[in-house]
Amino acid sequence: MSTIDRAGYYDSLVENYFTDIRQTEPISEEEMANLFTLAQKGDMKSYRKIIEANLKLVVSIAKRYAHNKLMFLDLVQEGNIGLIKSIKKFDLSLGFKFSTFSTFWIKQEIIRAIENKGRMIRIPVNVSKTVNRLKKAVNEEINITGELDREKVAAVVKIKEDRVEDLMQFFDDSCSIEKLIDKNCFNVFITDRDNLEPEDVAVSFIASEQIQNLLSNNLTPREQETIMLRFGLGDNVYKTHQQVAEMLQISRERVRQLESSAIEKLRRIMASNPEYKMLFCA
Repeated sequence: MSTIDRAGYYDSLVENYFTDIRQTEPISEEEMANLFTLAQKGDMKSYRKIIEANLKLVVSIAKRYAHNKLMFLDLVQEGNIGLIKSIKKFDLSLGFKFSTFSTFWIKQEIIRAIENKGRMIRIPVNVSKTVNRLKKAVNEEINITGELDREKVAAVVKIKEDRVEDLMQFFDDSCSIEKLIDKNCFNVFITDRDNLEPEDVAVSFIASEQIQNLLSNNLTPREQETIMLRFGLGDNVYKTHQQVAEMLQISRERVRQLESSAIEKLRRIMASNPEYKMLFCA
């Protein structure tokens, strides 16, 4: 398998672009200085040469951010915008290398594009940064302790505890019905939930019945109510801790305690009865 096949951000369009920029010849620092002198006097040919000479730099930076929800060529395009901005702001008299100076502007444009365009539903940049820090803190906390301590995570991220759950809803982005099949082809997948196969209906009914029995036989009535409401086992509507607390007329913290207790019981049951794993998969 070739290098191109192994890298997820490569495809035929990207390879064509690479072929084009490979043909650009490297420029020495002295020649680059001469081009900037001419470009600042309005010579558009020199301006274009500077851009072409640094397209490979943009690609090398874009590769670092390739594994996200933006297509690789989109990242390169945003990086090229940063490159053009850096040319306009570069001061040759300060003695810095242009490649060092432009790297900051290229990175800035790519990161901003990821934050602004990397989600189906856009959230403000400042919120996106907080979500990223929260996600990292949550993952670290779960990896270390095996559970989520919201108060501790909130202290690490420096936000109020009641914001933790609100921001966690942004961890998973929405998915378009125009599902991306490959880099350049879209197909539409829409499930007709009213026209399921008879076998699927039967399996779903049996699984639902067995889950109900499992909960009623192993959880307290309060734990059973909490799990049913939290995960929408009765009406297929997932509910937040706050919604469950209001429905059961208890505190939100009590809802968390009941949920944790119930889940721990169910984990022990599934550990000793592997067949239950297939039940929840169904």
